Amino acid sequence: MTSRTGGCWGMMLGMRVTVRTYDPQWPRDFERIKLDLEAALRGVNQLRIEHVGSTSVPGLAAKPTLDIDVVVLAEAVPLVIALLTAIGYQNEGELGIPGRHALRSPADRLARHVYVCVDGCLALANHVAVRDVLRGDPDLRAEYGNAKLALGDRELEDINEYLAGKSAVLAKILKRVDLSDTERSEIARMNPPTLD
Repeated sequence: MTSRTGGCWGMMLGMRVTVRTYDPQWPRDFERIKLDLEAALRGVNQLRIEHVGSTSVPGLAAKPTLDIDVVVLAEAVPLVIALLTAIGYQNEGELGIPGRHALRSPADRLARHVYVCVDGCLALANHVAVRDVLRGDPDLRAEYGNAKLALGDRELEDINEYLAGKSAVLAKILKRVDLSDTERSEIARMNPPTLD
């Protein structure tokens, strides 16, 4: 899965990542956020909102932060970003990942990362493919969850150490997704060097 890179993520030093066992509240939280996003984006053509990331996989341990991809045609990206900033989101730009614009969420109780993704972009394909592989493979899901839980029990130097600790399992997951070798290489390039 692609991560946020740059910005504050690259500066985090001496940290502990919170990882929790699966919470059945996460899909309900996603549905609430999705309704709010749909209301703000009413009238945007060919809009799709995807729950991605570990919280979208039943039974998978995860950081308790939802990952949400707002999928639109390329020409709609500026309008969608403007509509979301009008309701309190802050545009952080692509952060080095083409076709995926990160938005910092308003401060409320529902922790989330929201991304405006161009339909068909590689970041979106990666998010959806990894989610679908993990939903369909209980052994791989358990292995990934156990790796994340083990990392959550440790004091880490920075976010890259967390990402590196998951990289062996993520490499297995990416081998299972329907992407070309070129696309897999591009995903690895978009992430910190220790990932995937």
